[in-house]
Amino acid sequence: MSSPPLPPDIVAQASKEALQAVKDTARKTSDTLREIATFLANAPLYRRYQFTGSLWCSKNSTWLIEFPTAFKLFCPDPDCQRAQTWNCRDAEIYASSRGTQRLEGFRELVFSCRNCARSRLSIFLMLNITPSGGEITKVGQYPALYREADPVVVAKWDKKDIILYRKALTFRNANEGIAALPYLRRIIENHMRDIIDLIADSNTRRPINGFDETILNVAKTSRRFSDKLDFARAYLPHDLTPQGQPNPIGVLYELISEGLHERSEDECGTIFDKCKAAFEYVVRKLTEAKREDEDYVDALRTLNRP
Repeated sequence: MSSPPLPPDIVAQASKEALQAVKDTARKTSDTLREIATFLANAPLYRRYQFTGSLWCSKNSTWLIEFPTAFKLFCPDPDCQRAQTWNCRDAEIYASSRGTQRLEGFRELVFSCRNCARSRLSIFLMLNITPSGGEITKVGQYPALYREADPVVVAKWDKKDIILYRKALTFRNANEGIAALPYLRRIIENHMRDIIDLIADSNTRRPINGFDETILNVAKTSRRFSDKLDFARAYLPHDLTPQGQPNPIGVLYELISEGLHERSEDECGTIFDKCKAAFEYVVRKLTEAKREDEDYVDALRTLNRP
């Protein structure tokens, strides 16, 4: 005897749940691929990326994984000299055995700069991927991960600090987080006053709610790194904090957290990456905002000349 049909409302609810499950899976896959793209572009050698969930799809009766086909990375070509989009024309990696969802061994991905079409980058990976997740290790890269800082960030730095920053990046690219972190802290300490000056300059162009000149002067003259961080976090322009993300200056407090000297290489590397990204983001955004305002004022002056 066949079972009676389910009521329409239950069928509809089941369909909604199934559709939502598909959407959730697609969203998770998209997030994982985005993280892999960041990993490919920025991870130092021998750094591992682990994930859960399936990235497999079927093509011509063969299982494959389609790795990210593009990411953002600094291009050293004389015609670029800034962050560009890099493309991979063949990012499909097939399973090691026909008909199975398992991938083990070494693979190479080759990317090229979309802008100049001359710069090439080969990334060598060790893969261990199953139907339920996997691990990706970057075991080689040629040319080596570029060690120059963002030109906008270091534009007014002296040669000594630029050399220190290169050392920090060199240690980080070799996956030596414990060695890299002290250099990064020294650099950020040396240039926190630059951030404070940029915030004060921003206040003169667009008043910041509650901005206090007395506290500004205390922060600028204080020899304590934490005082400068406190001021910068309190008065960082609101639009510099991406929606749903923590205050970028707040991230820098990890540089003065207790027990930092007891962290592992991987932990120090993660802290380095977070603090470097936050520091460069703030300096870049404040500098670009100032430059855009100055360019606008200069344009108006030119237009208003008799």
